Amino acid sequence: MVSLLALSAAAQVPGDARRGAEAFRAQGCIACHGVRGEGAKAAPDLGLPTGRTWEPAQMAARMWNQAPEMWITMRQMGMAPPRPSAQDAADLFAYFFQARHFQGAGNAERGRRLTDRRCAGCHAPSGGASPAFSPAVLEDPIALAGRFWNHAAGPESSVNHARLSARELSDIVEHTYSLAGGGPLQPAFSPGAPQAGLAVFRAKCSACHQYAPANPYPTRSLADFQAAMWNHVPGKEPLPALSGEEMRAVVGYLWSRHYFDECGSVENGRRVFTQKRCTTCHAYGSADPARLDGHTVPQASWSMVQAVWEHGPAMAARIERDGFSWPRFEAREMADLISYLASLRWLRARPSPSPKR
Repeated sequence: MVSLLALSAAAQVPGDARRGAEAFRAQGCIACHGVRGEGAKAAPDLGLPTGRTWEPAQMAARMWNQAPEMWITMRQMGMAPPRPSAQDAADLFAYFFQARHFQGAGNAERGRRLTDRRCAGCHAPSGGASPAFSPAVLEDPIALAGRFWNHAAGPESSVNHARLSARELSDIVEHTYSLAGGGPLQPAFSPGAPQAGLAVFRAKCSACHQYAPANPYPTRSLADFQAAMWNHVPGKEPLPALSGEEMRAVVGYLWSRHYFDECGSVENGRRVFTQKRCTTCHAYGSADPARLDGHTVPQASWSMVQAVWEHGPAMAARIERDGFSWPRFEAREMADLISYLASLRWLRARPSPSPKR
């Protein structure tokens, strides 16, 4: 048996949606799943918005729960199970974010009514007016978030700056995009380098923010992030402007810190680890290669998916041999488990006490 996940520095793997679209095909996912109506229809279309109830940990849990059945189906089809790398898995989840698989699509008609009601104080009415943003910006959610931030940071933000929810903003963006004559919005998602983003975050964001989610289970979509940028009206001190590349880098840093993933409970995850009998094969701090290593455990939903595809068949064989049942997880349990496993990395990284003489 190999370790649960051969992944070093998982928090530093940024995803790229364009590579994710390629990986979706290269890994054979398209043999069963469709992508916006293209491809097979034997399994759910993973390129379509499904609503806010479909969260990253829920996707990881569902893939984990259904993995044995998927392996059987693949054998029957003469296919080898995919073996995505850590980068492949991060790219795939970036693609799912791009496809708005974890949020509902905007509604252009609702957006038209909102534009006339909430935006006409500063902008022309929606009927036939030129779009406020080019299609290229509207198709890039990070560039759009940067425009929203700089709008909020500008001098005009203090006058009639309407606060907008994530859904309202999605509707307005969908409507604005429709004015350019395009079809349904199909955004691209390409975060920047996490280390560069950390430098920007420290220089321009850390005076007010220290990234450390306080509440369990906050799931943030791209629309949530855009709304946060739009609603970030300055107080007494002006907000620093961000260039397009700086915003891209900040999003890469937040992605690497699992800002868009659920933040589960470490203590609950510890109980899940025991209740699901993970300790039968895995334990912390053992020299056995089947045991968990604090440097290589999953730290995000995408890395858990990579783990099950990389090592799941061997795990399933051992479970069957020992007479156990394949463990199944609810979304909350998966979020808690990932948070617990991620905590092991920091425990492992702490120096061991010096032996007494």
